[in-house]
This record gives sequence, C-alpha cells and structure tokens, in this order.
Amino acid sequence: MTLDLQIDAIGLPALILNLPQTASNITINGSSNLEGYMKKKIVVLDTDQNSSEELVNMLNSKNYPFTQAHSLSSLKYILESDQYVAVILDIDSVPVDNRTIRQLALKHTGVHFLCTSKDRFHPELKDAICYHIYACLNKPVDPDELIFWIKSIYEEEDIPDS
Repeated sequence: MTLDLQIDAIGLPALILNLPQTASNITINGSSNLEGYMKKKIVVLDTDQNSSEELVNMLNSKNYPFTQAHSLSSLKYILESDQYVAVILDIDSVPVDNRTIRQLALKHTGVHFLCTSKDRFHPELKDAICYHIYACLNKPVDPDELIFWIKSIYEEEDIPDS
C-alpha cells in the first residue's frame, strides 16, 4: 500500500490511497468472496406473498443475488439496468400475455424467463412458452428443480456459480 499526494481537478491536494488491485483483499458484508456480489441478479415477480417468500428463501439458501419486483411495470423498470440474468415470474398472480412476454424477451435478450404456475397447461401463452420462456415450473416449486434451472442459466451465460 502506498500513499500519494496528488492535485485534484480544482487544484486542491488530495490524498490518494493506492491499494493492491486484487479483489481478494476486499470484504463486503463480512465476506471476502466478491463473486456473489458481481454476478448478475435474478428478479422475482410473484404477487402472492407466500409463494414469493418461498422463492426468495430458495434463492437465499444458495446465495443467489436477487431483486423483488412487485408489478409488471416495476419489472420493466428493473430490467432497464443490465444487471439481471433471469426473471422468475408467477403467471398465476401476474396477468401476462404472449405479447408482454415477447416484448420483454426481445428487449432484454440476455434475460431468461422462468415461469411458475399451479396449472400445467397455458394455451393462452403457447407462443411465449415455445419461443421466450426458458422453463415452466409447477407450484409448489421444487427447490432442487429451481436451483437446477438457475445453475443452468449461470452456466449458459458463463457466470461463475457461488
């Protein structure tokens, strides 16, 4: 570690602390492993409180970074930043159609859409399921199945898994 005295943009002296450039020397929230903090996140959109909590607990148990959306409009806003690799969307509690999913998928090509539902068939979403939805999971969601799909997405995107 070295100390340098430099002049900033308006001519005032500034003390610059030069730290080694390795991420292993940095600690965030008591952890020196930054991979979990740098990997792209997952968005959970489920307006049913119980199933939303279950999904969040499953992601937390494996230390997957996530953000919760509370509506379709908040999901659209959240996805504007390029920080997300997947969306878990409960199609029972969030009214979506083929067009909405298609628009989101085409606008955010790096985002994978996982849907959850109690129903096995959704003929009204046939096109979206064929072309834009990565996987459909039956509710209650099996934690092992969800983690399998999340791992598959991270591997496909070549993002290190924690």
